Amino acid sequence: MRACGRWRVVAALVCVVGWACSPPNDAGPVAELPLDPYVGRLVTLTTVVGNDTLPFLLDTGGGETLITPSVAGRIGCAPSGRSVGFRMSGERVEFDLCNDVTLSLAGHAFPHADIAVFDIASLLPADWPPLAGVIALKTFAGSPITLIWRTPN
Repeated sequence: MRACGRWRVVAALVCVVGWACSPPNDAGPVAELPLDPYVGRLVTLTTVVGNDTLPFLLDTGGGETLITPSVAGRIGCAPSGRSVGFRMSGERVEFDLCNDVTLSLAGHAFPHADIAVFDIASLLPADWPPLAGVIALKTFAGSPITLIWRTPN
């Protein structure tokens, strides 16, 4: 790893550790969220949406938490409204929106007034395991969390 890359990793870890170790606020108990390996360095969070327990990619740089159209259909969401975002590459991405969706992680509920609906599989290689959505850090706004890395067996 190049020296610049190492410093970025160290800086990111310092930020995450500082954030995770900050004293809890009035938002409730600390949620300990286990991370599962996905592909390469990517990780998922086991998430309950409606009656389904599904893998969601954790995207700490993402601006929107999203569910796939299939998940939206299973929870009875008829998307209404639209949002526009931009990927790191500058590519424009348009989302439909579902209202009042709650994601549950490790027994903690994280309600969303609006959640994006997008086919994440359209951005991933076809042979990668399916995902039900992407969780951005905005899901945890105001909620102290701890991320726990689980090593593969």
